[in-house]
Amino acid sequence: MINKTGNNFLPKRQKTSSPTAILLEDERETKSLSYVAPSEQAYEAGMKIMARFDVDALKRFMSSGEVIPIQEGTTVLVLETNFLNGRAMVKVTSGTSSGEKGYMPLDHLK
Repeated sequence: MINKTGNNFLPKRQKTSSPTAILLEDERETKSLSYVAPSEQAYEAGMKIMARFDVDALKRFMSSGEVIPIQEGTTVLVLETNFLNGRAMVKVTSGTSSGEKGYMPLDHLK
């Protein structure tokens, strides 16, 4: 997932996906979404909701303003990874949230 040269990790652009298959239904279409959490606390809150597979709570969380919802295919620059906690610090590089930084699940990166 990340370019590695010696012991130095170099950031690499990634596309987002949502392999956990949590789908949020819109009246017109179903979209696969992920999120970028601006704080570790918001990231952890989202992961707890996802672990419960509580779609209603996830919808409320995504629309609460605590996190930045992003659609599948949005590109991000991986700034840092934490394999132990399964998260990455990213900067969004495409879409309406371009420039935002935060944490997202590693398994939501392609």
